[in-house]
Amino acid sequence: MNEQFPTGKNTVSYSEVSTWASCAYRHKLAFIDKIVIEQNWIHARYGTALHKGIENYLKNKSLDLDAFSLELKDIWEKENYPDYETWNSWGITCLTALPEWMNSQFPDWEFIGVELRIEENIPKEDQIKFKGFVDCIIRIPLNKEKTRWKTWIIDWKTAGPRGWDRQKRSDELVLSQLYLYKSYFMQIFGGESREIGTAFILMKKGSKKEKCIDFIPVSSGPKSMEKANKMVINMITSVRKEKFFKNKYGCKWCPYFDTSHCSR
Repeated sequence: MNEQFPTGKNTVSYSEVSTWASCAYRHKLAFIDKIVIEQNWIHARYGTALHKGIENYLKNKSLDLDAFSLELKDIWEKENYPDYETWNSWGITCLTALPEWMNSQFPDWEFIGVELRIEENIPKEDQIKFKGFVDCIIRIPLNKEKTRWKTWIIDWKTAGPRGWDRQKRSDELVLSQLYLYKSYFMQIFGGESREIGTAFILMKKGSKKEKCIDFIPVSSGPKSMEKANKMVINMITSVRKEKFFKNKYGCKWCPYFDTSHCSR
């Protein structure tokens, strides 16, 4: 099969697959028609700045709070966002809590990498590759001799003060991000599934220091990884066949809803 994939790319990402799984028509508008709807990206831009602050700590095992504040201030001034002091205080609280939390949750942890680029072959697919960036990879020793290790694949998320509710914590589509990252990490580096843990770590805006970080481990065994990869294959097959069905139950948070591009 040599036809160009309808998106014009030879890769798919978790974000793209997730969009398709939520609504195939929304995927068409965003990734095939390339229609962009202007949105308020304040939460995403805050997350980007906080990610940089976290990455700096992981690499150096020391905090640079001034660098975070300057990064955030630059974004806020360029975008004319309100309440810089409030958002900055949320980030400073989370970053300040991070060293003690990491050492408690992952004793003797060692840094492996951040923003690990993945671009790997998809099982049973000869044209399209899976592409992504893994936020963080660390490892912890399992014995005093440090001859046995457990690797952790971590994705950092920002959230409100209450974190994620039970439904989101168990949402298979949300969890599939880590299923896929682990699957392709193992495809690159090998290793046994039981030796590799996966988790979301929430950095909660507006929480006190002792409650601002939430650890959400995700059980990601072979069956979960296989199911997630099957979803990717189904997405590719559906897009090739130009099956763009609307999910009318997913309109509430869709940026295209009730616009000229999509209506009930």
